Amino acid sequence: MFSRFSFSSPQTRISKLVGAVAAGAIFLLLFVFSVTPTQTRSEQMLLASFSLPTVSFSKTPLDYWLKIQHKDEERAQMTYEQYSALSITLFAYRPVNALIFGVGSDSFIYHWANKGGRTVFLEDSDEWIKLAKKSMHEKENVPLGEIEMYSVNYTTDYMEGIPILRGRNYSRLNEFQYPKNVVDGADGKMSWDFILVDGPLGHEHGRFQSIYHAYRLARRKLQLDRVEKNDRTTVVHVFIHDTERWIEENFGNVFFGNASYYTLLNRRYQNALSEGQMRYYQCNHEWLNAVLENERKGFAFPFLKEW
Repeated sequence: MFSRFSFSSPQTRISKLVGAVAAGAIFLLLFVFSVTPTQTRSEQMLLASFSLPTVSFSKTPLDYWLKIQHKDEERAQMTYEQYSALSITLFAYRPVNALIFGVGSDSFIYHWANKGGRTVFLEDSDEWIKLAKKSMHEKENVPLGEIEMYSVNYTTDYMEGIPILRGRNYSRLNEFQYPKNVVDGADGKMSWDFILVDGPLGHEHGRFQSIYHAYRLARRKLQLDRVEKNDRTTVVHVFIHDTERWIEENFGNVFFGNASYYTLLNRRYQNALSEGQMRYYQCNHEWLNAVLENERKGFAFPFLKEW
């Protein structure tokens, strides 16, 4: 049952996921970019830092609802296992500030799992915002005043990946138009504990900007907690959906690098290794140390030395 899971030790093999998914021991991300061939000490320490929350989840109303959702093919946009991983993380650490890139008929899951916290959705389709709000309000009885969904505008094209990396084009990534007072806060110090990147549609704009801003917000929270609270125990939970695709996989590598991650497969597809994957990153202070160290060394991007 996916509702209870943990690692016995960082070096051992991850136990089976719902009796079907077996992942190898956590390893460094290997990808097509020209990154540094050797690990820094900070990057090596990240390998020992990954852990999953353990929480009794199987008899909660949320778990019951997830099972119903999973049976409804029109509403289930991920698998039960993937929804459970997202929900358990929110459920275990709630109340938190959760930021979701993308909306859908499943948006209610995150609102419910984070009961008592703040859950904000960013979406570039006004029609989807309208439909998602209606679904949450009419089908799940969520008061409209509790639903925070904001319209955004992505400015990239999905074919721009290589030009962005080759040109170190941060300005292109920063063209993303979003409600700054909501996402960054009036004082620029808004903190997000949980971030899911499941938008925009991959075949239109690509997820360059949403992945980059997930990185930016995770880094900012860790830096603020370190400087203002002297707290080095913070973990930001970042999920990226569809990481079997080039953009999601490689931009995840570029911005989250050797942050420990766990891959959740989509068992609904016959070829679960090539469709519907999701990565769960835990960004902690060892990850931040690696980012800062690579920045001092002049890396083009946090975990990409040069193109």
